Amino acid sequence: CPPSTACGMRGMGGAGAGGAGAGGAGLTVLVGGQADPGLLHISSGRLVWATYGTGAERAIRAFPLAGGVVQTLVADPGLVYGLAVDATRVYYATNASPGVVAWAPLAGGAPTPLVSETSFFAGLAVDATHAYYANHGGMTVRRVPLGGGAAETVAMDPRPDALTLSATHVYWVNRTAGTVSRAPLAGGTPEPLATGQQGPLRVVVDASSAYWANLDDGTVLKASLTGQMPVVLARVSSPTDLALDATHLYVATGLGGEVLRVPLGGGAVQLLASRTTDPRVGSPQELALDATYVYWGDKASNGAIVRLAKP
Repeated sequence: CPPSTACGMRGMGGAGAGGAGAGGAGLTVLVGGQADPGLLHISSGRLVWATYGTGAERAIRAFPLAGGVVQTLVADPGLVYGLAVDATRVYYATNASPGVVAWAPLAGGAPTPLVSETSFFAGLAVDATHAYYANHGGMTVRRVPLGGGAAETVAMDPRPDALTLSATHVYWVNRTAGTVSRAPLAGGTPEPLATGQQGPLRVVVDASSAYWANLDDGTVLKASLTGQMPVVLARVSSPTDLALDATHLYVATGLGGEVLRVPLGGGAVQLLASRTTDPRVGSPQELALDATYVYWGDKASNGAIVRLAKP
């Protein structure tokens, strides 16, 4: 799985009763037999993901949410360490030297490269005009126009990863340095939102706050974008990903085999699904959300894509 996740003590005050999925009701296995599925995204009625097997097992695939068959969008793209979607395209960044950022039509068709650089890439996000990517070897966050053209540096960082965008900024983590940072989309001096973190693995943002999980100590934190000190929302075992909707932060724990959520304003952690009560939960990795469901990829041997109705 990609470096922004972990291939691996619930909430403050303890977890509440499980939702519909904790005992099996409301949980559906959509797809099986995928080689370590991750980087899940939803666009235009499709669930899109990358697989992390070896050789020909590596692919970017899609599945219609209304039902149907799995479609391979990009066969053997290399080791994909960043994935993003818009209404018509899937974008991906590869961990190779050279690293490549490219796109392919969601409806099917040949990939189109946007940039290739003599380093490996990790983390990818897109807005209406640019694809933003983390260049590990170059120690930079960079962007390239979606229509093609020259790439440019947005910010410098020794090891940026797991990019997320707002309307004005690009956000990233540096797991080694223990920092969560941001910079203006058009470029500028990085602004640290948090330092001294214990292995931050993912950051997500809304209009007022940034949220992330620390792999080393299992804390899930929230910090105001205006610069207030981070507060702990929860403590979990081996977090692997976060996802955000208007009211809750969803957390996957791969080694713990759980999917949980916590109110954005703080409160009791709710257990939504547990491998202990339903083996189909598996080892949840990256999450995706829509208005009705939470989705995840199972890193276990069955390589499933799982869907659970929100409470």
